[in-house]
Amino acid sequence: MLREKLVDRAPDTAWIKQPENRRYLSRFKATDTQLNESSGSLFINQTDALLVTDSRYTTEAEKEAVDFEVITHEKGLLEIFPSVLERLGTSNLGFEEEFITWGLYRELRKKLKKSSSRVRFTPLKGLVDGMRQVKEKAEINA
Repeated sequence: MLREKLVDRAPDTAWIKQPENRRYLSRFKATDTQLNESSGSLFINQTDALLVTDSRYTTEAEKEAVDFEVITHEKGLLEIFPSVLERLGTSNLGFEEEFITWGLYRELRKKLKKSSSRVRFTPLKGLVDGMRQVKEKAEINA
């Protein structure tokens, strides 16, 4: 369903960090207690669905997010962010603007610049939140 919505928008990859949205799309239930903490990020494009997490959550992620390829990072998302986007062929990254701090955004831009990446950032403007508000029959029956 998210992939269909991306076709109508500019981003070629969606970066999902908000815990409720991550859980809705992947069934990965790990919680984040602070805005600057993350038990995982989803990266979804037309052909790939990745869940990037650290080793504390790998087993849980593999059990719960069965439709996602789980990638474990050792030193934080910042360190592998450029390689994840390169792997996905991302040129325009949709992100949850309400859930990315200015500091994180600046650090990501620095990492991308060092890797010579020219990825543009485009706000998703509540795309997944809107999807969560409209329930499909299977969700209602569950």
